[in-house]
Amino acid sequence: MFKVSKPTDMFTICGVLTAGVSEKEKMIAFMRLFQTAKRTSYQAGRHDEKDKITISGLQTRFIANARWCQWAYDEATDVISSQIELIDMYIHDLESKLDKSKAKLKKSAKQKKRLGILNRIFKLETKLAYWKRHKVENTVPAAVFGGKDNLIALQKNEISKDKWRELRSASFTSIGQANPKRGDRPVR
Repeated sequence: MFKVSKPTDMFTICGVLTAGVSEKEKMIAFMRLFQTAKRTSYQAGRHDEKDKITISGLQTRFIANARWCQWAYDEATDVISSQIELIDMYIHDLESKLDKSKAKLKKSAKQKKRLGILNRIFKLETKLAYWKRHKVENTVPAAVFGGKDNLIALQKNEISKDKWRELRSASFTSIGQANPKRGDRPVR
């Protein structure tokens, strides 16, 4: 194994941030804007409208800081890349499940069991057609920011709309830089 050492001019400080009510509200508002910029970038990239969404466009609409807009855009681009990579895996898995279900159908003699297997085959074929369409058309599937389970819970009225908004807007990315420019400091 290679031992990686930290540069001599780099140091790490561990700590806990405590914030008053007003600072907490500012942070929540900032995280909401960051996630909105990320979702906007994702939708633009998903619909091949990358030329319409630029970092300066995100700056004027959401966050004045170009670096944070770049991080939101980069995160959205990463989500798109991972969605595209997952398409092949989903197709392979569904084809495997479909083959197993068809083999079970051949072995099954009971009418009720056959109907259940046929229903499963229909569902698997529908999902497979969905993913193959994305593969053929070279499109990006939709993503749920905030978690699919949380979206389902919202639809079933198990969580409030405010809780849903909090769940989908409760993070932001900050990447350190060796020599930050003087005028490019975080918004306070």
